Amino acid sequence: MTRTLLVDDNTSFRTLMKDVLGTRFPSMVIAEAANSNEAMHQMCAAPPDIVLMDIELHDESGLVLLKRIKKGFARITVIMLTDCDSIEFQEEAARCGADYFFSKVKSKLDDVFSLVESLIPHVEKVQHVH
Repeated sequence: MTRTLLVDDNTSFRTLMKDVLGTRFPSMVIAEAANSNEAMHQMCAAPPDIVLMDIELHDESGLVLLKRIKKGFARITVIMLTDCDSIEFQEEAARCGADYFFSKVKSKLDDVFSLVESLIPHVEKVQHVH
């Protein structure tokens, strides 16, 4: 069972992503967080395998949160999914430890879902080892 955390301050976007992920991956457990404090609480309570998150959050930059995630939960795969899609943001996200980066504007959500699908077998294999 793959655990996924959606971190975005846009409630409509989180709801859309949760609905589509839940439909495409019925065994996936999906949690939500509207800000970095909620995200860290969720991660401590039940560490996810995959985090899909925005850069712009109300309480803290997603890049700062990304550093915190990678410091405390290095095995988590982090996919940045954001409107902040300039090359500078992409480079900074990579420096902070983002595993993948998608633009909400330029990327196709199917590409994001294909990536998630490709990660699931790896995640489930890792879980069975423990």
